[in-house]
Amino acid sequence: MKATALPVLVCTLLLGCPSGPADFRLLAEKAYPDDGSQDRKALDKLWTAMFKLPTWHLAATQASLAEKKPLVEVFAGERCVLVYTDLQMANGYAFSRSVPPAPDAGELPADGGAPQFNFAVAPINPDGGRIPASPFFGTDGALQVLSLSPAATQALLATIPDVTCIRFNEGTRRGWFAPVKAVESIHEMLKANGKL
Repeated sequence: MKATALPVLVCTLLLGCPSGPADFRLLAEKAYPDDGSQDRKALDKLWTAMFKLPTWHLAATQASLAEKKPLVEVFAGERCVLVYTDLQMANGYAFSRSVPPAPDAGELPADGGAPQFNFAVAPINPDGGRIPASPFFGTDGALQVLSLSPAATQALLATIPDVTCIRFNEGTRRGWFAPVKAVESIHEMLKANGKL
C-alpha cells in the first residue's frame, strides 16, 4: 500500500469520512485567487455551498467536548473556531497538530498556527494507528469533533465570549476565514437573494 493512501484508509476505517457534495478547495481557490483579489460570483458559490451543507465539523479536543464546545485557537490575536467541510479535512488538521512532521514535510509555524504540509506523510503509530496523548483523538482513536448544522453552529458561537473569527478548512492549502458577524450577514444576504 502506498504511504499516501494510509491516512485516507485510516479515516475511512475509523471515521467513515464522507466527502462533501462540493469541492471546497476548488471553490475557495476561485473565490480567493493567489493575487489577493476576491471574485464576487465565486464567493457567492462558495458561501452558498457552505450553508447548504447539512453539517459543519468543528475541531474539538477531549477537554472542549466535555464542555460541549469547540476548540478555540488564537490566530493573529483573534479567537477563532475551526470549521471543516468534511471529516477528512478535520482529521488531517488533527493529525498535523498531533504528530511531528516528516523530515520533508516542513516546519510547524513559530506562532502556533496551522502547519502547511502534506498530511499524507504524517507517521502513523504502529499500535493500530492511534496517536498517544493527543487531545484531538479519544482513547479509542476517534477524532474529537463537534458536528452541527450551520444554524446550530452559529447559535453555539453566540454563546462563546470573545470568539470573533471562523477559520474554514484550516491547515489546507485553500482554507479561508471570516469574522463571526460577517458569516451571519453573508447567510442573511444569500437568503434574501434566493440562493438559500
